[in-house]
Amino acid sequence: MRMLRAGRWITVVGLVLLAGVYVRALAYAPAEQSQGLAQKIFYLHVPAAIWAETGSPRPRRK
Repeated sequence: MRMLRAGRWITVVGLVLLAGVYVRALAYAPAEQSQGLAQKIFYLHVPAAIWAETGSPRPRRK
């Protein structure tokens, strides 16, 4: 039960820190010169895509 409580605490801290990173990436990063504000989506989309690809189950080869 103690490990479960510690795991929840670590999860909450991690999500708060992740939210802080997203706020900093979207609010404080300057707009890129040629793409403007649309470029900021890469700060969120690329890491999410990498994690989704590496965390997804792979089919087994026979």
